[in-house]
Amino acid sequence: GSEDIFILRKYVQNNEQALKAEGLDNLKMMNTLIDSVERFLAEETELELSVERQKRGDEVYSRAIKISPDSTFNHLEMKVPAVYLPPNGQSHLHIQEFVTGGQKFSDLTDVNARHIVAQEMLRMWFEEALFKSGFLNADLHQGNFRVVLLEEGAKIKILLYDFGLSTTLTKKDQRAFI
Repeated sequence: GSEDIFILRKYVQNNEQALKAEGLDNLKMMNTLIDSVERFLAEETELELSVERQKRGDEVYSRAIKISPDSTFNHLEMKVPAVYLPPNGQSHLHIQEFVTGGQKFSDLTDVNARHIVAQEMLRMWFEEALFKSGFLNADLHQGNFRVVLLEEGAKIKILLYDFGLSTTLTKKDQRAFI
């Protein structure tokens, strides 16, 4: 964490001429980027904030919707596992509801399911970030969600994890993005 930031800052400082020779002459921008990484690392290890963000993710992203009747699957459920602070500060990690199963998006072999998951994930992400709550998960990649295909009930279940890189956009930010 802080040692890595120190090394990055020293590298930029000690290699200013070499960086400029490579075309990286905006040292202020590089230091701003390092500042951002430093803030990110500090927030990632802040338990209360991490738990608060995942609970907000649950409020915003958890949903059950009906899918087009001409599909093999006719229901989709998105769920964010519950998280808790450790009792009496006994750990530096938060506790997450235990969930099992599912597969990475890239491992889905059912083309129809892949289409539904991609479409609904994008719809949910854009709607919430830009038009509804403003909540933005900036780390939504296939390592942070699992897909469970349930033949019984013709349901797709998506389990979303890791809201460490998330924020809530202001109305002004939403308008700027749009």
